[in-house]
Formats: sequence, C-alpha cells, structure tokens
Amino acid sequence: MFKPLLRGLEDAIQGPDASVKRVVSVSEELVGTLKSKDQKLNDELTVIYNNCVKGVDEEVIFLEALTRLIPFVKEPDVWKDRYLGICIDSAGLDLRLVDLATKLIQSMMSVDLARQLIGKYLDTTTSLEDTSFEQSEQDRFRRLNIRLIVGEWAKEHIQDFSATACDFLPTNELGMLVLIQAVFGEPWDLQVDSLPLFDAVVKLLDSEKPEVKECALNVVCVLSPLVLNATRTQFESLCAAFIRLTESDTDYMRLGSVLYAVDPKRFLTVSEEKLGSKFEMVLGRLKLHPSLIRDRSVDDAYTAQMIRQYVSENAQPRGVALERLLEDYGHLFSKDEEKENSSDSLQFLQREMMILNNELGFSEYARFSLIREHKKNDTKEIRLVVDLPKVQSLVPLESREQSTNTTQTTPLLQSNQRLRNENQRLMDQVDLLKSQVDDLQAQLAETKKSVDPLQEELSQLRNQAILLQQTKTLLEEKLDAAKWNSTETLAVNDADESEKDQLTKEIELANKQHSQLVAQMTLQHRKEMAEMEAELAALRLEKRQQTNKILKQQKLNFQTKLNEYQRAKEVLEEELREKDDKLLVLGSTQPIKIPQTSIPRPIGGYDSGTNLYKADETATWTKFNDQNNTIHSDSSSQATERPPTSSGLSFSIRRHADSTIDTSSISVKGRGGIQNKSKLKM
Repeated sequence: MFKPLLRGLEDAIQGPDASVKRVVSVSEELVGTLKSKDQKLNDELTVIYNNCVKGVDEEVIFLEALTRLIPFVKEPDVWKDRYLGICIDSAGLDLRLVDLATKLIQSMMSVDLARQLIGKYLDTTTSLEDTSFEQSEQDRFRRLNIRLIVGEWAKEHIQDFSATACDFLPTNELGMLVLIQAVFGEPWDLQVDSLPLFDAVVKLLDSEKPEVKECALNVVCVLSPLVLNATRTQFESLCAAFIRLTESDTDYMRLGSVLYAVDPKRFLTVSEEKLGSKFEMVLGRLKLHPSLIRDRSVDDAYTAQMIRQYVSENAQPRGVALERLLEDYGHLFSKDEEKENSSDSLQFLQREMMILNNELGFSEYARFSLIREHKKNDTKEIRLVVDLPKVQSLVPLESREQSTNTTQTTPLLQSNQRLRNENQRLMDQVDLLKSQVDDLQAQLAETKKSVDPLQEELSQLRNQAILLQQTKTLLEEKLDAAKWNSTETLAVNDADESEKDQLTKEIELANKQHSQLVAQMTLQHRKEMAEMEAELAALRLEKRQQTNKILKQQKLNFQTKLNEYQRAKEVLEEELREKDDKLLVLGSTQPIKIPQTSIPRPIGGYDSGTNLYKADETATWTKFNDQNNTIHSDSSSQATERPPTSSGLSFSIRRHADSTIDTSSISVKGRGGIQNKSKLKM
C-alpha cells in the first residue's frame, strides 16, 4: 500500500534533518508504487501540507514531492489555484518557491488553463491609461511570467495555441499580437503544414489602425518560417499587402524580405510590374538569392533560415514603436540630474528604453524596486532607554521611559490608507455601473415608446378585420335572401347571376388581402416583441451578474484584509510585549543604538503568496544572549577571568588590545559592585 510511503514522505518533510534529496527519493518510490498498483491520491497531500508546511523552506521541500505526484491527484485544481498566483505575481517571493511552482503549473497545462492565463494577460492590457505607475509595472511583470509559461506550452502544442489565439484575436487584436510575437520570437526548428493563426494575422495587414498593422507585420515575419506552405498559399495576398505598405510610412522591407526568400522570381516580377520607380530601391536592399544562381529551389530549412536573416538585416521586428514607449515611460527619466549627464535627452531615453525592452532584466528591476519601496517605511533610528535602579547612586541615568516603536505600526497605517483608496475606487466603479444602469433604463423607456405606435397600429388593423368580417357576413346574408326570394320563376337571370359572381369574387379578394395583411403585421409584431423581450432579459441578467460579482469581490477582499489586519494586530501586540519584557531585564549604563538590520517581515504571519522577505526572527537580538544580561559586542578589548580570591571575590578585568592605553582607571564588576581597578591590585 502507498499509505506507509505517504507517512514516510510526511516524516521526511517535517523531520529535523529534512533535505531535498531524501524527499525526492521517497517521492520517486511513491510514484513507482502508484504506477504499479494504479492507485490515486485523495486528500493525503492536503493533510501533509497542513501538518508539515509552516514556512517557505518546508513548502519548497513539499513542492519537490508534489511536482512528481501531481499526475496521480484526482482533483489537481486545488493545487493549481494555490500556486498559479505565485507563478504570475512572483515579485519579492523566494526564487526556489517560484521556480518549483512554475514547474508544477507547466506540468498541469491544458487548453482551459492556457485560455485562463491568456485572459489574465489580456486583462492587464485593457486599461493602461487609468492605472498608476506602480500598478502598471506590476502588470508588466505579470505579463512576462504569463508569456514564459504559455510559451513553453505552445512549443509542444502549437495547434492548440493557434486555435486559442484565434478565439481571442478578434476581441483584443493589439494585446494578442504582442503575445504571439513574444511566444514565437525565438527561432523554432519546426515546420507546420497549416496554421489558422497565420491566415488570421494576414487579414490584419489591411487593418486601419497603424499599431495593429505594425504588430501584424511583425507576427507575419516570425510565423512565416514555421508555415512555409501557408506562406506560399497566401503569396498573392501578401504581395498585395506589400504593394500597399510601400505607399505608407511602414517599414515594408520586412515583408518584402519574407516574400523574396520564399519565391524570389515571382516576387521580383510582381514588384517590377507594380512598384515602378520604387523597384530599383527595393532591388538595391536585397541580397542575391541562391536559387537565382542555381536555377533550382532550396529546401524549407534553408528558406526559413534565409527569412530570419533577411528580416533581421532589413529591420528588427518591434513589439511597439519606440515613440509609444517613450510616451508611456518618459516620466521615469525626467529628473534634471539624469538629463545633465546625457548629451542628448532623446539618446538617453532610447538607451534606457533598450534596457527596459530586455524583459528578463526588467523583471529583476521590478522585483527589487518593490522591495526598496517596502524598505522605505523603516528608516527611523531605534533608541532603547533602560533604567538600572541598582547603580543609580553611582552613575546618573536618564528617567525610565516606555519604549514604543512607532515604525512597527507605520506599514499598518499605510496599508489602511491603501485599503481606503481601494474602497474609494470600488465605490467609484459602483457609481459608474449605476450610471450605466440608468442609461440602459432610459434606452428601455425609449424602446417602449417606439413599440407603442406599433401596438396602436396593430389594434387598428384588428378593428378593420372585425369590420370586414361583419361586412362579409352581411353580404352573405343578403345573398342568401336573394337566393330564397327568387322562387317565383325557375328561369335564372343571367345579369343577376353575373353580378352575384362578381360580388363574391370581390369579397373573396378583400378577405384574402386582409388575411395576408393581418398575418404580416402579426408576424412582424411578434418578432419585434421577442427581440425586445430577449434584449430586456439580457440586460437584466448582465446587470444582476455585474452587481453580484462586484459585491462578492468586495466582500471577499474586505474579509481577507480584515483577517490580515487582525493577525497583524495580534503579532504587533505580542512583539511589543516581548520587547517590553526584554527591556525590563536588560542591563546597560547608556542608551544603546541598535540599527535595524533585519529585513521587514510582511504583516499577517507567514504566507508564501505574500511573503516578500525571509529573515531570522532573532537577528535583532543576537547580542543579548547571556543569562547574566552581559552585553556581547564587537570590540578591540580583551577580557580575562581571574580565579576567586580567598575571600570568595570573583571578578573579571577587561584589557585593551592597545598596550599604550592606561587601564588603571577602568572599572570592573565583581560581587561587591563596581570597583576601581587600582584599588584591587593585591
């Protein structure tokens, strides 16, 4: 059975000599048992996590085992929800934890999870103008992590990624194109016969938005080496797009390089016919293609290599124009001292933007910038004022004061302020939604006003139908009366018979026209009423869903933050009590300046999802570790212990390392209190 192995895994994680190697060996043995017996894990891993994981080190060891056992977990969504946030928002967290969590999520990747990640990626690109600088940098760091995870999955499931990207492309063209370019930016040694994503991107070359057209051109350049057959199929449309690009300010030679590498003869023929005078300039920027010399085609691998070479020589594909980036991040470099160090401000900004475009370097920049922002809260100096009543007559001391550390509560106050700001932002969103609901109600009232005339017209048609029916009945009665009154003679009057036939035809024609008109009006009215009812139901459902979603999110956020503040309050009160107790027993003759060297810990205890700094809790008090309250510190002096005298007096004399310093007046501490060293020379 695998239960004993699970208990062994729990002991390996929780034991005093826990190590990664031991946990890995136990996990691999457990994996072999599960494979051979075809058994599944239920809640055993959850029990081990709750019992053993008390800090980041235990969680790292637990993840080593979980990454190997996750294929045998029936409900992995619990662990996916637990570690997905750590992979995406990993700034300030332990790098070991982030790497293992990312490895776990990559092993659990599927089409649904990829759609979820892409949705989170696109959500951070919808409101770039309304977010603060700190929030925009955090979103940029999250997008980088999502691109890395999705990119690794796309290398093994390119068709699934293509289908998923095609679903998101119509709703968010620019954001999805940037993601596709980042995923396929590195050269892939792969050839695909057909890719629906390539055909969808080719259609975007005709977009009216210049930024979408620019990004679509970049994506065509990075996708064409992977889908050479599709590129040859779309050659005519790509040539037409190239001709249109030559008339704009876009760098059209990137697309021209792709077409020239795929079919040089055909491209040169089309360019000479369509471009006219510009053909000489295009021809001057092209290299000699090998197939023009050998008069035969080259293989696909060499063609893909030539596409990348020609595109990189003519123009490097860019995700977003440099001017757009300068507008977004220009305020980062607006300091006067930085501008003075640069000969040209534009060159300085361009150099800085090249640094920002390096995503891996930028991730570390964002991570440490958040750490520095958090450290700014603890810049005050701590002074400990201690009262020693036993030596009050010998050394004048300062009055006893209650030490309070205000720096401990500063982060909590700032968190309260951030919470109030977030609450205000949510209230603004609620007001906006209320205004939208009012607008929808106004539209509904207008729709009702437009429906009222139709209902009146339908009522009039019904009245006309009733009138025609009454007329028809009256005519039929007259016809019957005339038929029965004509019994005086057996001869039939031809004139009366023809008149009756004509009257009957007119009645039938009128009835037929009226029936058709009534049917048409009734059908039209039913369609309009059905459409309006469907629209009203959709509006009510959307309003109810938005309201419920906002209320649930607000309640969850407020409850979570309230719990965090309660825990933070308890931790702070406990720390203050411990410090007060230590201050009462601490022995010193002067106030001691203790610099705050420990890394600030997060409020609310341990949580690997928000634990920004990992530090030893006893780092601040390592110098106060003697039972006799003796202060140990780094000094250049040396202490010597003398044996007890005949009277039982035991004392120690501290000699300075520098022999030139006179230590005759140095006070020493013995059983009889502080004595002068010169009086103790015996």
